[in-house]
Amino acid sequence: MFKSVGVFRDKMKLPMSNNPHLLSPEETSYFARFIMEELSEYLRANEEQNLIGAAGAIVDLVYVALGAAHAMGLPFEELFEVVHKANLKKEPANEFCRSIRGNQYDVIKPVGWEAPEPEMENIINKAIKEVK
Repeated sequence: MFKSVGVFRDKMKLPMSNNPHLLSPEETSYFARFIMEELSEYLRANEEQNLIGAAGAIVDLVYVALGAAHAMGLPFEELFEVVHKANLKKEPANEFCRSIRGNQYDVIKPVGWEAPEPEMENIINKAIKEVK
């Protein structure tokens, strides 16, 4: 999916980078507003019982988020794998009281769980060095 979004962004001549960086405040605002627009469409489609609309909004949310990752020059696939591995080490909350979101579908970080950020930092720093 990430590569497909890159093909689209290249075709449309939209900003892409190989150098990991934060976006400008204007770019950040653009992507945040775009993501909120798609999230609103998702919520509206669900309220209207519109499965196709909800599906389209979910796909658009992912598409826009991946576009932001391209614009930021993130090595997204590597970062995704690190977060995925960390998430697989989480556990079902099982009990309503253990859920920090108050939801039966919540997951929790077990004792000894390690956050993915240190490994993500290593991946990003390596990508930055490769650009220089």
